[in-house]
Amino acid sequence: MAQERDEVLEALVDPEFAAAFERVAGEHHAAILAPLEQRLLLLQARGTPLRLVTRFSQGVARLQFADNTAVLINCDSPRRGIGPLGVAVARRRAILVTAVGLVDGRLQMRLRWDTHHVDVDVLGGDQAT
Repeated sequence: MAQERDEVLEALVDPEFAAAFERVAGEHHAAILAPLEQRLLLLQARGTPLRLVTRFSQGVARLQFADNTAVLINCDSPRRGIGPLGVAVARRRAILVTAVGLVDGRLQMRLRWDTHHVDVDVLGGDQAT
């Protein structure tokens, strides 16, 4: 039964449409990320500290800053280094954005506290709680 449903779903996928969608998304990738990048650069310029790290969903964490800016980041493996970031927040360390930029087509930001730092892949914005 499950295989039958998979075949039905595959029949609905139009390879030409999917390819066109990927092409257009690639062409406009930088323009889509530009407003979020500008927001993160503003956090960096103002020295706005990180206040909260929470789990958003499987492999995604939510960061909320003191000005209520919220972003979603990739944390799909322990290698991402998000654990120490959560500990630093719990210990009330001053955690600041020290770098923002596109790296291999991904929006990244560096968060620094004490003598530590972590580079995270930003997936998108979110609403403040």
